[in-house]
Amino acid sequence: MNNLAILDLGTNTFHLLIVEVLGNTYTVLYKEKQFVKLGEFGLHHLNEKVINRAAGVIEYYNEKLIEHKVNDAIIFGTAGLRMADNTKSLIDKIETITSYKVKIISGINEAKLIYYGVKQSLPNLAKNYLIMDIGGGSVEFILADNLGVLWAQSFNIGVSLLKNKYHTTEPIKKHQAEELYNFLEEELQPLKNALQKYKTDTLIGASGSFDTIADMSINLPLKDGFVQLPLKDYELIKKDLIAKTYLERLNTENLVNQRADMIVVALLLIEFVLKTLEIKQMYKSDFALKEGIIWACLNEPEYLKTL
Repeated sequence: MNNLAILDLGTNTFHLLIVEVLGNTYTVLYKEKQFVKLGEFGLHHLNEKVINRAAGVIEYYNEKLIEHKVNDAIIFGTAGLRMADNTKSLIDKIETITSYKVKIISGINEAKLIYYGVKQSLPNLAKNYLIMDIGGGSVEFILADNLGVLWAQSFNIGVSLLKNKYHTTEPIKKHQAEELYNFLEEELQPLKNALQKYKTDTLIGASGSFDTIADMSINLPLKDGFVQLPLKDYELIKKDLIAKTYLERLNTENLVNQRADMIVVALLLIEFVLKTLEIKQMYKSDFALKEGIIWACLNEPEYLKTL
């Protein structure tokens, strides 16, 4: 038995995926995600409360590693751990608890691994497509086709950062949304330039924000897997949620409470991409970074060693 664990230490959520490896394939044994919200008090310095909360999640996950007789674990940190000036404090705790090393990966490597994950869930799309992964600290965009990655970039425009800067009243005010748009217009110019070269009208979302759209969609009987998200449902969801206060969003059916604070800026970010890039089709993939790490572990182990 060769049981492998992947711990994806995201800015908002810590993900655990445990699989049984069989040659070049794997079977999922266990998966879970826990909200840690590293950016609750800002991402440039991790608050002691946040560090302790994150360490508590790792202690719980470590029990799962023991329970599932894990032989090896790969632990990756992303934007939240890239940005903080006291990341070592949390990393030391994680390595003490698990006895495994934590690797902090760059934004471009994060994007590449997200692509490796998403492509496992894709049908044969005979055209270019844009993958978007919305995190708390960064957002990754990957333009690809059936042959591979055409262009990729990570932007420090995660929803934790956007929420702290632009969504400071409840509900969000019109001028705040406009300021957010102006910021995105400038920050995402490289993406717009890439779209001039590699045109596409298809967006594939790989994050909890797109899960929320699926969960709340009234015209989507299938919520899990690789599914098309109706744009008309997205518009209804966005219109409803941006008009609500935080407390009203907490009481919204099918909206996970831990996403109620940042979902507004996430929906506005998605709206910017849909309208600016003239997207006609939007999909959601359940696969992302952690599945990409497994794929690389089985198919490109030398690449993983360089990270």
